[in-house]
Amino acid sequence: MNYYLIKPEVAGGYGDDTVCDTRPIVVHKLHYEFFGWMGDDLITSFPSFIASDRLVRLILENHLTGTAIADVKVTFSREYFSSFKKAEVPFFHWLKIEGTAGSEDFGYSPKRRLVVSEKALEVLRKVNIHQADIEPYNP
Repeated sequence: MNYYLIKPEVAGGYGDDTVCDTRPIVVHKLHYEFFGWMGDDLITSFPSFIASDRLVRLILENHLTGTAIADVKVTFSREYFSSFKKAEVPFFHWLKIEGTAGSEDFGYSPKRRLVVSEKALEVLRKVNIHQADIEPYNP
């Protein structure tokens, strides 16, 4: 099976209520604050990922491995409100990556980059991931 390195859209960053260790970065509670958003269903703030409700449903329906779904607090910065409408943003979930690159559908590479299987990439292409950079993964 082929695997791909994916670099999703960065639409914001960690909010004040994020709880994490810094070395290495391990997030225990995620608060994602939007600064902007180009519409992708998978977005990131390294090394965390959030996925739209639509994408999470597809991940579950297709029995993709290597993830756990958790709650995320989502807020919007002043910059966001000056350029975007909150109503445009769907409900998001924290997509916790628990898999290993090259053996599960979602996994981290040794450098904590997101790697997805060909099956997962087919699912991701059913939603909006237009801002993501995708390239073949070569361990």
